[in-house]
Amino acid sequence: MMFPQIANSSEFAQWRSSPSNWTALVQSIAQAEAIHAPTPRAFGTGTNLVVDLDGRFVLKLFPPIYRTQFHSERITLRQLAGCLTVPIPSLVAEGMHDGWSWLILSKLDGIIGSDAWPTLAERDKESILRQIGRTIAEVQALPVAD
Repeated sequence: MMFPQIANSSEFAQWRSSPSNWTALVQSIAQAEAIHAPTPRAFGTGTNLVVDLDGRFVLKLFPPIYRTQFHSERITLRQLAGCLTVPIPSLVAEGMHDGWSWLILSKLDGIIGSDAWPTLAERDKESILRQIGRTIAEVQALPVAD
């Protein structure tokens, strides 16, 4: 696996914008975890490279400049597992190499909220906002861990 040297967020954005830069790397990580990912597809949003591997799993790739995000997300996923009434991704695998970190997560059913939101009726938006509020309350009710 060949991880590039990335100095800042603009370099990372440029690197991640071209699948030819990362496809082989993503496939190598997937293969090491026994996930068949012949045509990984990146999601267009987010700070990090987030890739649909095979319709069942998602890889999040964190360059060294975003290592704290990796640690935060990993800890949060572990703490929230099984504690909420809404589904959250399961942590399937994780790794680090050359200062880079990654998480492989189960992929949830559905579509990205930012794609769905403009198509929703006002009453549906209100319902979703109530669900978000309930979920925030559930998270806040959990004991604080490390």
